[in-house]
Amino acid sequence: MTNWAPSSVASANDNPALAPQLMTAFSIGGILGNVLFGYLGGRIGIRLLAPVFLVLATVALSLFGIAGSGMPTAWWTLFAASFFVCSGTAAFYAIVPTLYPTLARSTGFGVVIGVGRFGGIAAPVIGGAAFDAGWGMAAAFTVFSLPMLIAGVCILALRLSQRRSDAAEARPEPALCG
Repeated sequence: MTNWAPSSVASANDNPALAPQLMTAFSIGGILGNVLFGYLGGRIGIRLLAPVFLVLATVALSLFGIAGSGMPTAWWTLFAASFFVCSGTAAFYAIVPTLYPTLARSTGFGVVIGVGRFGGIAAPVIGGAAFDAGWGMAAAFTVFSLPMLIAGVCILALRLSQRRSDAAEARPEPALCG
């Protein structure tokens, strides 16, 4: 999204000056999304809020691609996509450390961040290949949004499995007689 959204719109409009404007939309959306997520996360719970924001990120990023390169629509849809993508992604920094026991936490978190960096390297290459193959904005950004949907579903599944585990631990053991 960071690499291809501004350049796609600028190229489609044959106006390189649009790229910095779209980066502004991306930055403002991300900042405001993180602030709202932080505020709501403390009240609602991060593991419940993260999947909601990630599903909304999927919708907003797809909408950016579908809405196309016309301004100011592209600015506002990129703002909305960034709002949810940045905050949904930031949720992982709060969730991931809780998944590991204390002694393995820094290693586990480091591995997760490393995998994320690999994705950050691969994404521009994959995006470039998609656009070189003739994909339009609608198809490309809809496909680019799918990992967020998968991540949201995984967080929800993790939450549900931990609730079942907690409920099983809370059940009292039957008393042994005699």
